[in-house]
Amino acid sequence: MNTVKDEMSRRVVYVAEDDDLTQAFASMQALEIQHVPVVREGRVVGILSDRDVLLHAHKRRGEIEVPHTKVRDAMITDVSVCSP
Repeated sequence: MNTVKDEMSRRVVYVAEDDDLTQAFASMQALEIQHVPVVREGRVVGILSDRDVLLHAHKRRGEIEVPHTKVRDAMITDVSVCSP
């Protein structure tokens, strides 16, 4: 049976809760990832998904516009973590 350690990613991209939501979403798109952990002082405090971002976005002239707000305004805080 595999453990989390066997399957986990070792190079994890993360954002801070004070990061700009627009920049976080741009990074997620550039890296082609749909979810990113939100970290405060080395601890996971939330998760941000592309869907969470899009719930805060709006369309203008056919383009998706993400508001310049903080990641904390869109992230989910009810997350579980585990050890390797």
